[in-house]
Amino acid sequence: MLENIARARSDKVFDAAILVLLIVIMILIIYPLWFVVMASVSDPRRIYDDPFLFLPKGFTIGSFELVF
Repeated sequence: MLENIARARSDKVFDAAILVLLIVIMILIIYPLWFVVMASVSDPRRIYDDPFLFLPKGFTIGSFELVF
């Protein structure tokens, strides 16, 4: 029923701006969580060498061994 209603250009621009804002907010929330997970399975010395951690560096579960 609503598919036949024409949308104004300003509505499309507003929707695009909201979408971009939501994507930025999602990245700001998800990356720190991802960093914590990747840092927890990485070698602690190698994390300081390259602070931008997207994948684990020197995979180890030593941190989990200490906790458990």
